[in-house]
Amino acid sequence: MRLLHQKKWFVVILLFSYVNSFASFITASEEEGPNDPPGDSDPPVPIDNFALLLLLAAIGIGYYYLVFKKRRKTTYDS
Repeated sequence: MRLLHQKKWFVVILLFSYVNSFASFITASEEEGPNDPPGDSDPPVPIDNFALLLLLAAIGIGYYYLVFKKRRKTTYDS
């Protein structure tokens, strides 16, 4: 159950970083200045550092929990 909970947060952080990067790309590409001629497209906007940091943190935390962290085996005395 704990591993499932960790996977859930990994997916939530990963989705948030994807949404953040795509939202910044879409809003920046739709803005047109007052002097832009019609049909002139702006160059693509690179991913900002905050979204890249979130993505790397989500991948690193998820990799640590899913690969290196061993599940503790507990024994119950009956």
